[in-house]
Amino acid sequence: MHGNMRQIYRSLKASGTCLTLSAHVFDFFIGFWLLSVAGLIIGLYNVADRKRTAFLLGLFIFSFLGTVPGCNFFPHYFVLMLPALALLAGMGSEFMYSLRLRFAKITLLIFPIVVLASNLWLQWPVLFGVSPQTLSQIIYRKSPFIESVKVGNYTHEHTGKDARVAVIGSEPEIYFYGQRHSATGYIYAYPLMENQPYAAAMQRGMISEIESAKPEYIIMVSNADRGASGNPRTWKSWSGRKNTPPNIMNASAL
Repeated sequence: MHGNMRQIYRSLKASGTCLTLSAHVFDFFIGFWLLSVAGLIIGLYNVADRKRTAFLLGLFIFSFLGTVPGCNFFPHYFVLMLPALALLAGMGSEFMYSLRLRFAKITLLIFPIVVLASNLWLQWPVLFGVSPQTLSQIIYRKSPFIESVKVGNYTHEHTGKDARVAVIGSEPEIYFYGQRHSATGYIYAYPLMENQPYAAAMQRGMISEIESAKPEYIIMVSNADRGASGNPRTWKSWSGRKNTPPNIMNASAL
């Protein structure tokens, strides 16, 4: 029953209409986009290039469709599109080189050097100034990624290989780090707290599955953050949201 509920929820999300697209996704280096568009136009115009252009256009379209499920459009989702865009940019560069113009060739020589130098300059502190652990805490300050490794290692060391663990939150990587199976099919809590018709049933389903599995450890995930006032606050992915159903999953309900 609960497995069917998860399938229904996925269908509901997939059928939703995506109305917004984060404009900042297109903010990174404009020259890259210009070369990609130029490569597409040139490929469609040049008869000899149309076959490979059709392939790249298909790759671009299906790469974009890979970012659509869930309608969230987080910036890192668009990494899927980079191979297609890079190949189109290569076609644009190839065309510029074929013009046999001194200016075009000099531009193609300077362009990658400027891009590389500017990125190294802007990201030097990130690439070489701090450890990966510190960088993770700076960028993802609300997400306990570093702590999840330690928690996962703890569960691995203190449970048998067939043990079940329940993570109340949205850090499914703990299961991976600990190499232990989840006590519930709901490995993250965001869908349970959304304003959607199956939220209450999904909450009850998660609670029922955890009670039936009797996990050796129940891990409650709370993310520390500072609000606009600068005061510390605690945020949980399994806390109630505006307009979420009244059957809010909490510690007392477990």
